[in-house]
Amino acid sequence: MPHVYSWNPRKPLLPGRLSKYSRFGRRVNNFGDLLGGKIVQAVLWQRGLGRPAPAFSSQQLLSVGSVLHEANDGDVIWGSGRNGKKTPEQHAFERLDIRAVRGPLTRRFLEERGQAVPEVFGDPALLLPNLYPETVQWAQNKKRKYAVVPNFNEWDTYKHVQNVVDPLGPLASVIEFIASSEYVVGSSLHGVIVAESLGIPAVAIASRVEPDFKYRDYHSGTGRPADSLVLAENLDAGLQLAAKLEPPTMDWAAEKLLNAFPGELWKEDRHETASPRL
Repeated sequence: MPHVYSWNPRKPLLPGRLSKYSRFGRRVNNFGDLLGGKIVQAVLWQRGLGRPAPAFSSQQLLSVGSVLHEANDGDVIWGSGRNGKKTPEQHAFERLDIRAVRGPLTRRFLEERGQAVPEVFGDPALLLPNLYPETVQWAQNKKRKYAVVPNFNEWDTYKHVQNVVDPLGPLASVIEFIASSEYVVGSSLHGVIVAESLGIPAVAIASRVEPDFKYRDYHSGTGRPADSLVLAENLDAGLQLAAKLEPPTMDWAAEKLLNAFPGELWKEDRHETASPRL
């Protein structure tokens, strides 16, 4: 059956090099990496789809995240991006079925490898308000001036600051915290994406563990000039910038990304099911 890929490794229980062999640690559950499955689930529900189409049973669908290096030949790409930390040699595929990518930087990388890539951009997390109406309601009920959303690898740096949300917390709680804030800052790319999807001003803080590739890729994929991206040097600078920002203006429409969704991987599902929840 079609497998929706989601990067969610286990936390290591063993030290050093032995950590990668652990099979028993708890899952990381970074909220941004969990969004792919939730977005796909909601699109399928809206379209009355759910049963796998056997002809595509060996394929993966890769959506939210910098997970392009996890793709295998024949996999379907819908909104994924390249991870700037991965070398070209770490992308082992030769043939992909690409419906959309996160942004033009990922598109350029793939075209240089001989892949056919349509000019359809956008991280699928931008579809949250289209698929989960509760997120719009949360955004209408502001509870705080700002939210700080760090990359999960930088939690120790930010965990004691005011209005910080743990990116490894329950998915719905993290999304609601972002949505109910007047503006957002942080080194989590999906903190920025979730905020901007709901019309909330957001400023990314330059990460000490992530290259700026994915931030630039996403920003350009929403139709904004590459040179208009501002990465704050630190939290204080980010807060000062975000407090002055207007709601984001993006030259991007959800319909184009939704129309590129590979619904033929699934069959019609006539079983009535409750609408998905975050």
